[in-house]
Amino acid sequence: MLDHGNLYLLIAAVGAVYLIGSLFLGGIFEFLEGLDADLDFDFEAGEPSFFSLKAIAAGAIGLGLVGYLSERADIPAILTFALAIVAFFVMLIASVFLVLRPLFRQQSNSQLSKQSYIGKTGLVIMSIGSGDWGIVRLRDDNNATVDVTAVSQGGPKMPLGSSVIIIDFCDGCFVVAPNPL
Repeated sequence: MLDHGNLYLLIAAVGAVYLIGSLFLGGIFEFLEGLDADLDFDFEAGEPSFFSLKAIAAGAIGLGLVGYLSERADIPAILTFALAIVAFFVMLIASVFLVLRPLFRQQSNSQLSKQSYIGKTGLVIMSIGSGDWGIVRLRDDNNATVDVTAVSQGGPKMPLGSSVIIIDFCDGCFVVAPNPL
């Protein structure tokens, strides 16, 4: 028969198996993500909420471990259950705010769009002839050096070392004009 201590361990094990499984076999558990309730408590669209299965699994680990340890320490059953419930909510809230939401936000802002380059100044590193293309080096919003293909807006040739400003993006390359500064 399953005693209280083993029941708590089983709850912790189920939570751990789900979290470890979703870490290593994420695609297999995607069908379960549809079971998450759509209650977001004013979180941004798509952000993990308290009803995320990963947050609930983290809470289950807390509940199971604290319940088991309290049971082993001969703490009365009602107090053991109360401590386990508190641990569940602490782990649930901690997983949402300290792990899941920061990871979600990181994935959504890691890549810069080409539109973010418009208005930036750069340096011509391969001259740009009238109606021809060349290469411009600039710094993106992450302060990384980026080399982009560019064409002139029209007008004179832009020799090596010229300062230019990016004014548009079309047909796979940036449109540049001489930097007036």
